[in-house]
Amino acid sequence: MEEEFVATADLRFMRLALRELHDAFCDARIKKFESDDSKALFLISHEAKTFSQIERRTFSYVDNILPVSAVLKDVDPEYFVLAENITNMLDFLGKKTFRLEVKKFGFKTNDRAKDLEVKIGRAVESRGYTASLSKPEVQVYITLTSRGAIVSVSGEPDKYVLDAFRHFNRSNIRHLNRSEFKLIEAVEHFNVDISKIKSCIDVGAAPGGWTHYLLENGVKVLAIDNALLDYGALGSKRTLVVVKDSESDAVKERVRENIKIVRESDFWSDNGVRGIFDDYELVHIKMNYSSESDTKRLNQIERFDMFTIDINMNPEDAAKIVVSLQDSLKNGAVLIMTAKMPDKKREDYAGDIRKVLSGSFTDIEYKKLPHDREEFTVFARYKDRGPGMV
Repeated sequence: MEEEFVATADLRFMRLALRELHDAFCDARIKKFESDDSKALFLISHEAKTFSQIERRTFSYVDNILPVSAVLKDVDPEYFVLAENITNMLDFLGKKTFRLEVKKFGFKTNDRAKDLEVKIGRAVESRGYTASLSKPEVQVYITLTSRGAIVSVSGEPDKYVLDAFRHFNRSNIRHLNRSEFKLIEAVEHFNVDISKIKSCIDVGAAPGGWTHYLLENGVKVLAIDNALLDYGALGSKRTLVVVKDSESDAVKERVRENIKIVRESDFWSDNGVRGIFDDYELVHIKMNYSSESDTKRLNQIERFDMFTIDINMNPEDAAKIVVSLQDSLKNGAVLIMTAKMPDKKREDYAGDIRKVLSGSFTDIEYKKLPHDREEFTVFARYKDRGPGMV
């Protein structure tokens, strides 16, 4: 029996996404069903694969993949045919409550996706069913395209998200900037239990989006960046800022009064810096991380549960920074890193990063997350090999 699946991918990663789909489905027929300014939509037909088999796979460059319940060639202006198909599916499943999620994909209408959900939902309700935003029995995913509609149905209503941007917009997450969503998505996608993370080193922290998310979740942060953070947006956390000796007075004029400013010569010449997080939740060292002496000094501060790095440099060089600071990490510490892509050879970056990290890190994974642009996200865990180990 032939099964059909629908998948989406960022156009910038389409070649890598297609490679993943061909690896997953082998001899399947894969065709590009639709595309818009940023995404490609693929329809996949296969006689052997079941969705449970596909769900067990990890896709790095495919955004979403769902089983297809129906493909409609035309969408009438009142959505009657679409509503009839949905009610037939609900009848087959023996369910009465539903929730809709609509994604427009080249579909010509001035209605927003939310407005379409309301219109189609009312058409389904007029047939005796009940829309439920909080506790639906069934989630119906509708992808509207210039060529018709693709419908997917799931008995696990919160398992999939068609449009991550809308998901975050309606989730009332208090965020400092858009880049913060990249870390939120990474924590969710890689199943990081943030409640178990007590401390993190955040390289390339300014203006503080990732630091903000960490602090909001009770994580103490060592932030490394030569630029100042948006301390006001970070809230009333106990904060220490370490600055170059020559700029301490200038920095004091630019930050709030309850932030302590110390010169780097005083900070590093103190009787050791271990235990600094007993007094502070955020320590920002205003510096460009660059030298072996920086490494030695930073490695004496703390052993961290997590390492985050979102920095605009070649991803191989960013990975080398991570490795140079590995003595600051506890065994099993989580790494989340964005890999920027300065040129078009995207298939090479993952291999370069793995080569650098594999000596000290395990469980290395990659994912093009919704808020990633010309980049993808890397996850790994630090494995302390102990004294004498290579």
